[in-house]
Amino acid sequence: MLAGELLARAPEGLGAAVHAPTSGRVLAIAPRPAPQPPFAEEPCVVLAPDGRDRWRKLPPIPRPLEAPAERIVERIAEAGIVGLGGAVFPTSEKLAVPRELLIVNGAECEPYIACDDALLRARAHSVIQGARIAAHAVGANRVMIAVEDHMAQALRGARQGAGQRARPAARGRGRGSPSASARASRAGCPCRWSWSGSRAAIRREASAS
Repeated sequence: MLAGELLARAPEGLGAAVHAPTSGRVLAIAPRPAPQPPFAEEPCVVLAPDGRDRWRKLPPIPRPLEAPAERIVERIAEAGIVGLGGAVFPTSEKLAVPRELLIVNGAECEPYIACDDALLRARAHSVIQGARIAAHAVGANRVMIAVEDHMAQALRGARQGAGQRARPAARGRGRGSPSASARASRAGCPCRWSWSGSRAAIRREASAS
């Protein structure tokens, strides 16, 4: 067994594919306590790592922005990508519904969590490219990058990743206000990009779509 190798497919209905987290051997499929309340036992794949962490990677989709939207959603389902907010809702299910506005949530859920901030600072180009692919999958013509009003460096990184000129975030009442809106047509995705540090503004944008 190699890391990234498919271990279990989702049954029909809501679910996600499960892949090996590292290389090694499958010892058993046996009941184990679930990691969330009420901690009831559920069927689990029991692995013995070999310490070598060898990978089997999915081949990339060439020119994903030219691929059919259904192929993008299918690949995301194959990869077992799920949300990390706690409910592990399959991302493929979210992207299977056509939308005019795609919101990329970079706002942290707790004061001392900074993973979204760090990701946008270090890998903004990858985040923006992923947003372009997701917008292509759902047919969105607008993308909103939502960050906290104090995440100025992350905002600059997101703008640069989208091909926009970096500018400081505008300040407004409350937690912040939308600071820029521009059209980006790089990489074949002519979406309208909006930048916001205001949760109220995000709600207004979403309700108006």
